[in-house]
Amino acid sequence: MPQLWKKHLPILLALLIALPAFSQTFRGTVSGTVLDTQGAVISDATVMLVNPATGVTLNAKSGKTGDFLFPELPVGTYDLTVSFSGFRTQKIDKIDVAVSKIVDLKVELSVGAEAAIIDVNASGVTTDTTSAALVTVIDSKSVQEMPMNGRNFTQMIKFAPGVNISSSVNGSRTASINYQVDGVDNVDAYLGIVASNQGGIASVAGGLIPIEAIDQFSMQSGGEADQGRNAGANSNMVLKSGTNKIHGDVFYFDRNEFFASISPFAAVGSRKPLIRNHQGGFTLGGPIWKDHTFLFLAGEIQVAKANVALTDTVLSDAWIALAKSTYNITNVNPVSQGL
Repeated sequence: MPQLWKKHLPILLALLIALPAFSQTFRGTVSGTVLDTQGAVISDATVMLVNPATGVTLNAKSGKTGDFLFPELPVGTYDLTVSFSGFRTQKIDKIDVAVSKIVDLKVELSVGAEAAIIDVNASGVTTDTTSAALVTVIDSKSVQEMPMNGRNFTQMIKFAPGVNISSSVNGSRTASINYQVDGVDNVDAYLGIVASNQGGIASVAGGLIPIEAIDQFSMQSGGEADQGRNAGANSNMVLKSGTNKIHGDVFYFDRNEFFASISPFAAVGSRKPLIRNHQGGFTLGGPIWKDHTFLFLAGEIQVAKANVALTDTVLSDAWIALAKSTYNITNVNPVSQGL
């Protein structure tokens, strides 16, 4: 047996080392190429990427083909600075790094003193030309402002192209969506649907993810194997994090039948059915150790009450007699008539 372990130990170690390469990503990527104004690549250029909100600074060098890469970046807004001896330094501001997306940049350096800095905005130069996946990202502002009945985050997928009202993506089964929260699986192993925001089972309260705690939400179809286990689509949701500035809010939402209209199918004289949904909570984020460690908390409580009674029609002898007289139907044998 010891000899067997020795024989297969290198294989086991190789598998363990390779596992991270197949992990699912819930972050973004910034890549690019450094060129001169004539289109020739510049290798060994200094590339620095900074997140002003958290102070995170990453450094790299362009390769022999002028390429650089910053993978697995937390979502947020970044600034990129590229410099090389004999060329003007170029700075690209406000690079929006979104979940599951790749920002590909072409940085052109012009001849001049390094002290001269050319500052441009990323909005006009960023493109995604490296991924074939179809990704729809709902940013933080849209997450907070879009109308959602019941404030359930799963409704956000309906704002992505190819998603119908039943939450089917491009005609696939609804159970074919792989839900993730910060890269962690969020699929009910039994039902195959999203695990959080369900009702409680056997007196165990269900989990609730506050809308205010969500930074970004993306729906990816046509992705590669590292983006999910399900055949339909992959839903990546990223929660907010703390920054160097203290931020937060307190919220309360109320749904009441007073503001609703009565159903057009309701009987004359019917009252509006009772429906009360109270949702309140808070968020709080900030620094513990500036530029290094951050804190973000969120909490929400929901108290709902609804009248779910239904009105049915029961066929009585009097009702049947009235129907026969109305349509002048007498002595009808349902069997002989094929009814």
